[in-house]
Amino acid sequence: MIRRLLIANRGEIAVRIARSCRRLGIDSVAVYSDAERRALHVQTADLGRYIGPPEPARSYLDGRALVEAACATGAEALHPGYGFLSESAAFAETCAAAGLIFIGPSPRAIREMGSKERSRALAHGIGVPTVPGYHGAAQDDGTLAREADRIGYPLLVKASAGGGGKGIRLVERPGDLSAALATARREAMSAFGDAALILERYLERARHVEVQVLGDRHGRSTHLFDRECSIQRHHQKLIEEAPAPRLANATREGLRAAALRVAEAIDYDSVGTVEFLVDDSSGDFFFLEMNTRLQVEHPTTELVSGVDLVELQIRIACGEPLPAVIGHEQPQGVAIEARVCAERPGEGFLPATGTVCAYDVPAIDGVRVDSGIASGSEVTPYYDSMLAKIVAHGADREDARQKLVAALRGTVLTGVDSNLDFLREVLETTGFRSAEISTRFLETQFAAQRSITEEGDGDSLDRIAAALAWVARIEMQRWGSLPAPWDRLGPWRVTRRAGRNGWTAVMLRAENGEARPVRVDGGVGRCQVEDATRVSVEAWWPAPGELRFEVDATLHRRRIDVGDDTVWVSGGARHRRFQVVSREAQVTAREAGASGDPRNLVAPFPGLVTSIEVAPGDRVESGSPLVVMEAMKMVHSLRAAGAGAVREIHCSPGRTVRAGELLVEFELASR
Repeated sequence: MIRRLLIANRGEIAVRIARSCRRLGIDSVAVYSDAERRALHVQTADLGRYIGPPEPARSYLDGRALVEAACATGAEALHPGYGFLSESAAFAETCAAAGLIFIGPSPRAIREMGSKERSRALAHGIGVPTVPGYHGAAQDDGTLAREADRIGYPLLVKASAGGGGKGIRLVERPGDLSAALATARREAMSAFGDAALILERYLERARHVEVQVLGDRHGRSTHLFDRECSIQRHHQKLIEEAPAPRLANATREGLRAAALRVAEAIDYDSVGTVEFLVDDSSGDFFFLEMNTRLQVEHPTTELVSGVDLVELQIRIACGEPLPAVIGHEQPQGVAIEARVCAERPGEGFLPATGTVCAYDVPAIDGVRVDSGIASGSEVTPYYDSMLAKIVAHGADREDARQKLVAALRGTVLTGVDSNLDFLREVLETTGFRSAEISTRFLETQFAAQRSITEEGDGDSLDRIAAALAWVARIEMQRWGSLPAPWDRLGPWRVTRRAGRNGWTAVMLRAENGEARPVRVDGGVGRCQVEDATRVSVEAWWPAPGELRFEVDATLHRRRIDVGDDTVWVSGGARHRRFQVVSREAQVTAREAGASGDPRNLVAPFPGLVTSIEVAPGDRVESGSPLVVMEAMKMVHSLRAAGAGAVREIHCSPGRTVRAGELLVEFELASR
């Protein structure tokens, strides 16, 4: 067994690998960029090594820097995690040339499966059906357009070198192909360093099912069941489960057998995953790709099998055979995983950044948490938006689902927007409960079955809590500490606070909502709150960050975090963020519309400007692309809100901009 291993990755997967290393008695070495000197994965490992600037191309994608870090710290092996260079045959060969054990399969296996063209040809040659498409070497737009016409629309444009939803675009009409190709190329190059694309027929009612395979260097291969990965947004998985539900036995056995044929055809010698599309009506399945690495959703398989897949990876890479018992188990129960991401689901899943004020997941029997963050962590625009994975294991699917819902409901995550509530909403739909799912679940069943509205039952109580917290903060700034000064002065006084009228008005705007006033009389303690109706509130702070208040003989508890102009409220029906604004700001926002001044295009999130699609004087229509930005390894096209003419460009390609920064100024055709 090796004594020291370098983890060539970051975030939750680096923390997770370090955990297995510690159990095996292996020293772990974390690597970090300028943006992550104090990140959780660096704190978790035994050693840390600086590798470069925040941009992935100059740090986590710099193979030479990673190998040098391993050699400098005395590591004998290198684990690539997933993403970045985990499926680079050249990187695996560089590790071997430096005398490092690469924790993964042989370069040959990576190369065979790393090219979607070669992998589809191999699958077809051994009798595994594949999705019709184009996987050729010619990459010019003319060739791709002709092949798209042959395949038919709708179709998918996909990055040939990668996975994880990066470099994928759905094209429904020929006129959208050119823009999709350009965006997919940029995304693929950013995520994988390879801009090659493939085209694939889009199946309307498909399920995404994968099989966990394992092989050693002694000629043995087997599988550890299957997983369902159909709940996706932007072709990226959000919720996965093992084993896949509602599969006919013949289909399940066919998938597992086909996956093993693919693995055996390349003498696969590590932990990997073979992915398929399954026609939900017929049960027919088609090979998609093989990921020659650990998958994000591997904890679901670990929970139903009792196997540590990272440990197996390490042991196989060190030449050990697979244990004889592996491959003879039956899945024990069901495990469901939810990916917690820094994003705004109500705004098209735009990425979010910020500093995590508070983070805590309740301890629930059967719930596992793989996190890359802690209270105080910085969420930057340079890397993937996934913050953590919450995984529930139950005796059956409904047991696991209920545990996961409870964990998501009780999780505190403030300081950065997240998809916590969205995940819970998905899990509570009747479609998910009955496993009537497909890769279009979010656009079809979920849209019609949402269980929680934007203005839920607890909205007014959350506003009251936010207003009380803001007034308490004002009092803390004035007096230096809580409890409020009235508690120190005693219950009786002739006048209100030093002659003031006693009312403090707080203007609060919820996410995607209109700002509304909440008036607090008395600050924190016995007070009156005026919102939609006037209610009497008795509030107190039993601990820092915790607010309890009584309304109409009912006691409520909220977790509160207060920023410069933001109040985060957790513990009710939803996780909410309220922005504190002045009355003047509210009038301006109302006049300009919900999205701000339509004459200006501002950056909706911090990120890198990759291209400018217009020039001063150009006339644009509503929906015309203006600026392309990259954030969290995804490319976003920012479009015009209405018809008009471009007046001035305030940004340039290659420049990093802040959220809210002015990018393009233009004159509208009409107000």
